[in-house]
Amino acid sequence: MFSLDRPDETNLVDATPVAPEALLGLPTGHRLELIRETNDAGLSRPVRRKVQWLEEFDADNRSVAHYRLWRERGTQPPYRRELGWERFASDDGRLLDREVRITRQQVGEQVH
Repeated sequence: MFSLDRPDETNLVDATPVAPEALLGLPTGHRLELIRETNDAGLSRPVRRKVQWLEEFDADNRSVAHYRLWRERGTQPPYRRELGWERFASDDGRLLDREVRITRQQVGEQVH
């Protein structure tokens, strides 16, 4: 089973690690396999981005969906973070669901 329990793969609110299975709400008995991963680590950009393509299998080992999961982290103020995913049908590639979470600076909060 694939897991993203590295320190940079975190919940946006309280910075705890989030496994993709929990984030995507997979049914019991289903599993994910990493198909492809890209990131721009080491590049000088205002935003660092990591993208993963995952495939979901049911308990009978049938492919039921594909996912694109991404994380962005600003490298300059206000250091915004974004976490998002899209679910695609396994048979025809239709977009079935999408969720994007973005942090924002609290009123009165200062970034130094």
